[in-house]
Amino acid sequence: GPTPAEVYDDLYKRWKPDQFDAEAWVKVAVDAGQKYLIFLVKHHDGFCLYDTKLTDHRSTGSESAWKVDVMKAVADACHKHDLKLIIYYSQPDWFHPDYLGPRHDRYIAFLHGQIRELLTNYGRIYGLWFDNLRGWGHNPEAAKLWDAERLFEMARGIQPHLIINDRCGLDADFRTPEQY
Repeated sequence: GPTPAEVYDDLYKRWKPDQFDAEAWVKVAVDAGQKYLIFLVKHHDGFCLYDTKLTDHRSTGSESAWKVDVMKAVADACHKHDLKLIIYYSQPDWFHPDYLGPRHDRYIAFLHGQIRELLTNYGRIYGLWFDNLRGWGHNPEAAKLWDAERLFEMARGIQPHLIINDRCGLDADFRTPEQY
């Protein structure tokens, strides 16, 4: 877009949505008849809306203006109102120095660690909605890129009931095609 990357990457140092109210969001969803909520905790820019211990590029980070664990607020509200919570997590991470580089194995450890944190620290999670720039469905190259078999095994070891979409290169519980 029109915002240079170096400007965009520093916006979290000023971003402070003081009127955020997870309880109000969830009440609107429940009142509208929603049965679940998919909450995006990390997109391709790598900024985390939760208190991960694996990077300071997060809403609770030392340079972040807001210092709010958004995921905790949303999870607490969902649990209170019995709204099923699904985590939207983008595996691509343009901010992480090891992503797709010669030390991509370190990035895989980071990605798996973040999923472990999310499934361990926020109560019952009903699903994982991954996002993948490299396609979806059965794609062995993508599955290898994320070490998806081990990732799914670890995730279901923590929360066995999870439903997971097909954007890690493995056939999964549901398909998420785009444009058709």
